[in-house]
Amino acid sequence: MKLSALAAIVCVFPFLLGTNAQGHGAHDELVSECLEMLEKTPDDPAMRHRLAMAYVHHGDWELALIELDKLDGSLTDSRLTRARALMLGSRHEQARVLLDAILEKSSEDSQALLERARVFAALKKPTESLADYRNALNLTTIPNPEFCLEMAEILTAQNQTDEALVVIQKGLTTNGDVPTLLLRSLELETATGKYDAALSRLAVLEKQAPRPEPWMARRAELLAQAGRAEEARAAWIALKQHISELPNLQRGTPDFLALSAKADAALASH
Repeated sequence: MKLSALAAIVCVFPFLLGTNAQGHGAHDELVSECLEMLEKTPDDPAMRHRLAMAYVHHGDWELALIELDKLDGSLTDSRLTRARALMLGSRHEQARVLLDAILEKSSEDSQALLERARVFAALKKPTESLADYRNALNLTTIPNPEFCLEMAEILTAQNQTDEALVVIQKGLTTNGDVPTLLLRSLELETATGKYDAALSRLAVLEKQAPRPEPWMARRAELLAQAGRAEEARAAWIALKQHISELPNLQRGTPDFLALSAKADAALASH
Protein backbone atom coordinates (compact mmCIF):
# COMPACT_ATOMS: atom_id res chain seq x y z
CA MET A 1 0.00 0.00 0.00
CA LYS A 2 1.36 3.42 -0.90
CA LEU A 3 1.82 5.85 1.95
CA SER A 4 -0.45 8.47 0.39
CA ALA A 5 -3.36 6.01 0.43
CA LEU A 6 -2.40 4.77 3.87
CA ALA A 7 -2.25 8.28 5.28
CA ALA A 8 -5.89 8.86 4.47
CA ILE A 9 -6.82 5.60 6.16
CA VAL A 10 -4.87 5.97 9.38
CA CYS A 11 -6.04 9.53 9.88
CA VAL A 12 -9.69 8.55 10.16
CA PHE A 13 -9.45 4.82 10.88
CA PRO A 14 -9.96 4.97 14.66
CA PHE A 15 -12.96 7.23 14.32
CA LEU A 16 -14.58 5.06 11.68
CA LEU A 17 -14.23 2.19 14.12
CA GLY A 18 -15.86 4.24 16.82
CA THR A 19 -18.78 5.07 14.58
CA ASN A 20 -19.38 1.46 13.65
CA ALA A 21 -19.02 0.17 17.19
CA GLN A 22 -21.25 2.79 18.74
CA GLY A 23 -23.96 3.00 16.08
CA HIS A 24 -26.10 6.00 15.25
CA GLY A 25 -28.77 5.18 17.82
CA ALA A 26 -26.31 4.86 20.69
CA HIS A 27 -24.54 8.04 19.54
CA ASP A 28 -27.78 10.02 19.53
CA GLU A 29 -28.65 8.74 22.99
CA LEU A 30 -25.23 9.69 24.35
CA VAL A 31 -25.39 13.18 22.85
CA SER A 32 -28.92 13.70 24.22
CA GLU A 33 -27.79 12.54 27.65
CA CYS A 34 -24.82 14.92 27.64
CA LEU A 35 -26.89 17.87 26.44
CA GLU A 36 -29.53 17.19 29.09
CA MET A 37 -26.88 17.11 31.82
CA LEU A 38 -25.24 20.29 30.52
CA GLU A 39 -28.56 22.11 30.70
CA LYS A 40 -28.51 21.42 34.44
CA THR A 41 -24.77 21.94 34.98
CA PRO A 42 -23.38 23.96 32.05
CA ASP A 43 -20.02 24.43 33.79
CA ASP A 44 -19.31 20.70 34.11
CA PRO A 45 -16.04 20.27 32.14
CA ALA A 46 -16.10 16.48 32.28
CA MET A 47 -19.57 16.30 30.75
CA ARG A 48 -18.72 18.83 28.04
CA HIS A 49 -15.58 16.91 27.21
CA ARG A 50 -17.62 13.71 27.05
CA LEU A 51 -19.92 15.41 24.55
CA ALA A 52 -16.95 16.54 22.46
CA MET A 53 -15.53 13.01 22.44
CA ALA A 54 -18.91 11.65 21.31
CA TYR A 55 -18.87 14.07 18.40
CA VAL A 56 -15.33 13.05 17.48
CA HIS A 57 -16.18 9.35 17.57
CA HIS A 58 -19.07 10.06 15.24
CA GLY A 59 -16.94 12.13 12.88
CA ASP A 60 -18.60 15.45 13.76
CA TRP A 61 -15.31 17.29 14.20
CA GLU A 62 -16.73 20.80 13.82
CA LEU A 63 -19.30 20.22 16.57
CA ALA A 64 -16.53 18.77 18.72
CA LEU A 65 -14.40 21.89 18.30
CA ILE A 66 -17.33 24.10 19.29
CA GLU A 67 -17.66 22.21 22.57
CA LEU A 68 -13.91 22.12 23.16
CA ASP A 69 -13.72 25.90 22.74
CA LYS A 70 -15.84 26.14 25.89
CA LEU A 71 -13.25 24.21 27.94
CA ASP A 72 -9.92 25.09 29.49
CA GLY A 73 -7.52 24.48 26.61
CA SER A 74 -4.66 23.54 28.92
CA LEU A 75 -6.25 20.22 29.93
CA THR A 76 -4.32 17.34 28.36
CA ASP A 77 -7.42 15.24 27.71
CA SER A 78 -9.19 18.07 25.92
CA ARG A 79 -6.08 18.81 23.84
CA LEU A 80 -5.92 15.19 22.73
CA THR A 81 -9.58 15.30 21.76
CA ARG A 82 -9.00 18.59 19.94
CA ALA A 83 -6.09 17.05 18.05
CA ARG A 84 -8.30 14.14 17.00
CA ALA A 85 -11.01 16.55 15.85
CA LEU A 86 -8.49 18.58 13.87
CA MET A 87 -7.20 15.40 12.23
CA LEU A 88 -10.73 14.54 11.15
CA GLY A 89 -10.93 17.98 9.57
CA SER A 90 -7.57 17.44 7.79
CA ARG A 91 -5.98 20.18 9.89
CA HIS A 92 -2.93 18.07 10.49
CA GLU A 93 -0.40 20.80 11.18
CA GLN A 94 -2.61 22.30 13.86
CA ALA A 95 -3.03 18.87 15.41
CA ARG A 96 0.73 18.33 15.35
CA VAL A 97 1.37 21.60 17.19
CA LEU A 98 -1.02 20.53 19.95
CA LEU A 99 0.53 17.10 20.23
CA ASP A 100 4.06 18.55 20.23
CA ALA A 101 3.09 20.69 23.20
CA ILE A 102 1.72 17.71 25.12
CA LEU A 103 4.79 15.60 24.41
CA GLU A 104 7.18 18.39 25.29
CA LYS A 105 5.94 18.14 28.88
CA SER A 106 4.99 14.44 28.88
CA SER A 107 7.31 12.63 26.48
CA GLU A 108 5.95 9.21 27.49
CA ASP A 109 2.28 9.94 26.84
CA SER A 110 1.50 6.91 24.68
CA GLN A 111 -1.82 8.28 23.43
CA ALA A 112 -0.25 11.55 22.30
CA LEU A 113 2.55 9.61 20.60
CA LEU A 114 0.03 7.43 18.80
CA GLU A 115 -1.99 10.41 17.60
CA ARG A 116 1.13 12.21 16.41
CA ALA A 117 2.22 9.06 14.57
CA ARG A 118 -1.09 9.23 12.71
CA VAL A 119 -0.57 12.91 11.98
CA PHE A 120 2.90 12.28 10.57
CA ALA A 121 1.46 9.49 8.40
CA ALA A 122 -1.15 11.89 7.06
CA LEU A 123 1.62 14.43 6.38
CA LYS A 124 3.54 11.75 4.44
CA LYS A 125 6.40 11.64 6.93
CA PRO A 126 6.89 7.89 7.42
CA THR A 127 10.19 8.13 9.32
CA GLU A 128 8.73 10.44 11.96
CA SER A 129 5.50 8.44 12.03
CA LEU A 130 7.30 5.16 12.69
CA ALA A 131 9.44 6.73 15.41
CA ASP A 132 6.29 7.74 17.29
CA TYR A 133 4.57 4.42 16.63
CA ARG A 134 7.58 2.56 18.03
CA ASN A 135 7.71 4.72 21.15
CA ALA A 136 3.97 4.36 21.66
CA LEU A 137 4.18 0.59 21.23
CA ASN A 138 6.98 0.33 23.79
CA LEU A 139 4.85 2.26 26.27
CA THR A 140 1.66 0.26 25.66
CA THR A 141 1.17 -2.99 27.55
CA ILE A 142 -1.72 -4.21 25.43
CA PRO A 143 -1.81 -2.43 22.06
CA ASN A 144 -5.23 -2.78 20.49
CA PRO A 145 -5.52 -4.57 17.14
CA GLU A 146 -6.17 -1.36 15.20
CA PHE A 147 -2.93 0.16 16.53
CA CYS A 148 -0.96 -2.93 15.45
CA LEU A 149 -2.56 -3.03 12.02
CA GLU A 150 -1.90 0.67 11.39
CA MET A 151 1.74 0.39 12.38
CA ALA A 152 2.22 -2.80 10.39
CA GLU A 153 0.81 -1.16 7.26
CA ILE A 154 3.25 1.74 7.47
CA LEU A 155 6.14 -0.64 8.09
CA THR A 156 5.08 -2.74 5.11
CA ALA A 157 4.85 0.37 2.93
CA GLN A 158 8.46 1.09 3.92
CA ASN A 159 9.56 -2.48 3.08
CA GLN A 160 10.08 -3.35 6.74
CA THR A 161 8.00 -6.50 6.67
CA ASP A 162 9.92 -8.37 9.37
CA GLU A 163 9.21 -5.63 11.90
CA ALA A 164 5.59 -5.50 10.73
CA LEU A 165 5.28 -9.19 11.58
CA VAL A 166 6.79 -8.56 15.02
CA VAL A 167 4.15 -5.88 15.65
CA ILE A 168 1.32 -8.16 14.50
CA GLN A 169 2.69 -10.94 16.71
CA LYS A 170 2.69 -8.62 19.72
CA GLY A 171 -0.94 -7.83 18.97
CA LEU A 172 -1.77 -11.54 18.83
CA THR A 173 0.16 -12.29 22.00
CA THR A 174 -1.61 -9.58 23.98
CA ASN A 175 -5.09 -9.68 22.43
CA GLY A 176 -5.46 -13.35 21.50
CA ASP A 177 -6.40 -14.77 18.10
CA VAL A 178 -8.10 -11.68 16.66
CA PRO A 179 -9.19 -12.57 13.09
CA THR A 180 -7.97 -9.30 11.53
CA LEU A 181 -4.51 -9.79 13.05
CA LEU A 182 -4.40 -13.45 12.03
CA LEU A 183 -5.37 -12.58 8.48
CA ARG A 184 -2.75 -9.83 8.18
CA SER A 185 -0.12 -12.15 9.63
CA LEU A 186 -1.12 -14.81 7.11
CA GLU A 187 -0.78 -12.32 4.26
CA LEU A 188 2.62 -11.06 5.36
CA GLU A 189 3.99 -14.52 6.08
CA THR A 190 2.81 -15.74 2.70
CA ALA A 191 4.36 -12.75 0.94
CA THR A 192 7.71 -13.38 2.63
CA GLY A 193 7.75 -17.13 2.07
CA LYS A 194 7.19 -18.08 5.72
CA TYR A 195 4.81 -20.83 4.68
CA ASP A 196 4.83 -22.95 7.84
CA ALA A 197 3.89 -19.92 9.93
CA ALA A 198 1.24 -18.93 7.39
CA LEU A 199 -0.27 -22.42 7.47
CA SER A 200 -0.46 -22.24 11.26
CA ARG A 201 -2.39 -18.94 11.05
CA LEU A 202 -4.66 -20.43 8.41
CA ALA A 203 -5.47 -23.40 10.65
CA VAL A 204 -6.64 -21.05 13.41
CA LEU A 205 -8.73 -19.00 10.98
CA GLU A 206 -10.33 -22.19 9.66
CA LYS A 207 -11.34 -23.22 13.18
CA GLN A 208 -12.85 -19.78 13.83
CA ALA A 209 -14.76 -19.60 10.55
CA PRO A 210 -18.46 -20.51 10.35
CA ARG A 211 -17.62 -22.62 7.28
CA PRO A 212 -14.23 -24.33 6.82
CA GLU A 213 -14.42 -24.95 3.07
CA PRO A 214 -12.99 -21.62 1.80
CA TRP A 215 -10.06 -22.03 4.16
CA MET A 216 -9.54 -25.62 3.07
CA ALA A 217 -9.19 -24.30 -0.49
CA ARG A 218 -6.86 -21.55 0.67
CA ARG A 219 -4.72 -24.15 2.43
CA ALA A 220 -4.42 -26.18 -0.76
CA GLU A 221 -3.44 -23.05 -2.69
CA LEU A 222 -0.87 -22.09 -0.08
CA LEU A 223 0.69 -25.55 -0.13
CA ALA A 224 0.97 -25.33 -3.91
CA GLN A 225 2.53 -21.88 -3.64
CA ALA A 226 5.05 -23.30 -1.18
CA GLY A 227 6.05 -25.93 -3.73
CA ARG A 228 4.55 -28.78 -1.72
CA ALA A 229 2.70 -30.36 -4.64
CA GLU A 230 1.78 -33.69 -3.05
CA GLU A 231 0.39 -32.04 0.07
CA ALA A 232 -1.52 -29.57 -2.08
CA ARG A 233 -3.03 -32.40 -4.11
CA ALA A 234 -4.04 -34.22 -0.93
CA ALA A 235 -5.64 -31.01 0.37
CA TRP A 236 -7.70 -30.58 -2.80
CA ILE A 237 -8.82 -34.21 -2.62
CA ALA A 238 -9.80 -33.72 1.02
CA LEU A 239 -11.86 -30.67 0.05
CA LYS A 240 -13.61 -32.60 -2.73
CA GLN A 241 -14.38 -35.45 -0.33
CA HIS A 242 -15.66 -33.02 2.29
CA ILE A 243 -17.99 -31.31 -0.19
CA SER A 244 -19.27 -34.65 -1.50
CA GLU A 245 -20.42 -35.57 2.00
CA LEU A 246 -22.54 -32.43 2.40
CA PRO A 247 -26.33 -32.57 1.90
CA ASN A 248 -27.40 -32.34 -1.75
CA LEU A 249 -29.03 -28.94 -1.40
CA GLN A 250 -25.95 -27.51 0.27
CA ARG A 251 -23.31 -28.80 -2.10
CA GLY A 252 -25.43 -27.66 -5.05
CA THR A 253 -25.22 -23.99 -4.06
CA PRO A 254 -23.10 -21.64 -6.24
CA ASP A 255 -20.39 -21.23 -3.60
CA PHE A 256 -19.82 -24.94 -3.17
CA LEU A 257 -20.04 -25.60 -6.89
CA ALA A 258 -17.34 -22.96 -7.43
CA LEU A 259 -15.09 -24.51 -4.77
CA SER A 260 -15.59 -27.96 -6.25
CA ALA A 261 -14.74 -26.64 -9.72
CA LYS A 262 -11.62 -24.96 -8.36
CA ALA A 263 -10.52 -28.25 -6.79
CA ASP A 264 -11.17 -30.11 -10.06
CA ALA A 265 -9.12 -27.58 -12.02
CA ALA A 266 -6.24 -27.76 -9.56
CA LEU A 267 -6.22 -31.56 -9.60
CA ALA A 268 -6.40 -31.65 -13.40
CA SER A 269 -3.39 -29.36 -13.74
CA HIS A 270 -1.07 -31.65 -11.74
